[in-house]
Amino acid sequence: MKKPTPRWIAYIIGGIITACAAVVLLPPVQRLGEGDSVPLAAATLEGGQAGGAGDNVSKTGDGSDNSQDAALASAGATDGAPNSASAAENTEAAGDTQTSIPTSSPTPPPTNVPGLRCLFQSDNFADAVKNAAVFQPNGGAKITAGVVPHHLVAQTLISGLLSLAAQNPPEKAYDTVVIVAPNHAGDIADIIVSEKNWDFGGGVDCDTGIESAVLALRGKFDIAQNDQRMEEDHSASTMIPFIDYYIPGAEVAPVLVSRTLSLDDTLNFAKALYDIISQSGKRVLLLCSIDFSHYLTPDKALANGTRTIQAINSRDYAMIHSFSNSYVDSPASLIIFLKYLELTGSSLDILDHTEASAFLGGGIDSTTSYIIMAGEK
Repeated sequence: MKKPTPRWIAYIIGGIITACAAVVLLPPVQRLGEGDSVPLAAATLEGGQAGGAGDNVSKTGDGSDNSQDAALASAGATDGAPNSASAAENTEAAGDTQTSIPTSSPTPPPTNVPGLRCLFQSDNFADAVKNAAVFQPNGGAKITAGVVPHHLVAQTLISGLLSLAAQNPPEKAYDTVVIVAPNHAGDIADIIVSEKNWDFGGGVDCDTGIESAVLALRGKFDIAQNDQRMEEDHSASTMIPFIDYYIPGAEVAPVLVSRTLSLDDTLNFAKALYDIISQSGKRVLLLCSIDFSHYLTPDKALANGTRTIQAINSRDYAMIHSFSNSYVDSPASLIIFLKYLELTGSSLDILDHTEASAFLGGGIDSTTSYIIMAGEK
């Protein structure tokens, strides 16, 4: 009589048959090629957010700004970075970021290419619009250029200047806003640009014509295209929501400049940028994002501001270029603004000179000052 098969052998044979059947019946695994994208769910699981671990970036321009921001944070505001847990959650959670911003929209950006994230937004944009500073132009002239802070403590000054610019009649409306702002880290190159759109609201498009023309100057100046630096430095990023609200539909062309840019190169680049804007045939607003005195008491900051205004009025470019952070955080941006006024035949109008304690109240030992200016023609 034939001996029965041991039970453990039967289990092994059954398992082998089941595995073989699975291999035959399951479809082949499709491998991702270099041009393929990872599904959103997979990307979210891998990085915690769709952007991945690399999204955890510093939201201050350079290391020296951190102490200033920390001091002001204790008073209830920071230099563009959210200052509460709920605000931080809004910044990271898709769909919540724009809840208080009247310009936001669930409509996706008009391009399939990932754009620059707007990492630095006001915690209360509606308040910036409602309480916008009121400035009056000289004789209803068109605003050709402006200087505003990127320090969001003074966000009502930003909205005030752009509200003034937006009052132009339709025939004088803007096609493009060229943003000139500091590269706070001061590395990579003297001049940095990006040709990417901004993933904000329904999408804020880049004027690639102007940006590519700036890039074409690489043989004359130290210029680099660096999307990451453009995204992570708050100096240009803070302007995007305001431009989107007050000048909807306008394209942007951000340019970051470092302190490493020599005086001669600053003056020559100002002329080159003016030529690019003129040859574009577009109606352009030059918006320079500049904070002035840093880390001083309010009285000392305003005193330094008065000295800066004297250098501005006398067009003392050498003096301006020599100024430290105790006077201005981007001498090159300020010089480019003043040269642009000269080249366009615009008059200078100094609209306001103030500092952070005017917004936060007294008791501040270390402040940031602001000089709001407009070029009018």
